[in-house]
Amino acid sequence: MDEEKKVYSVIGTVTIGTDEYRDLIESRMEVEKSKDYYMRESWRKDEEIKKLKSQVDALTSKIKKCEKFFKNNHDASGDVISVFMSIFGED
Repeated sequence: MDEEKKVYSVIGTVTIGTDEYRDLIESRMEVEKSKDYYMRESWRKDEEIKKLKSQVDALTSKIKKCEKFFKNNHDASGDVISVFMSIFGED
């Protein structure tokens, strides 16, 4: 990525100890690590939601087929098991 060069309004000098400088750098790295973790978790959850929605759609379709079958064949004496096997497959 192209990083813009920052322009600051006051140019001067600040003196801090190496231990404070190290703490600042480590804090920044921890924040970056935490951000990356939560972004990955968010993407993982989005994928899981997408997968679950797909499963819900498939099951909704099968339920609608069952409803249609029972609505149209409420007094049928045929082989109900074979009808359900054709709707749901052999899972």
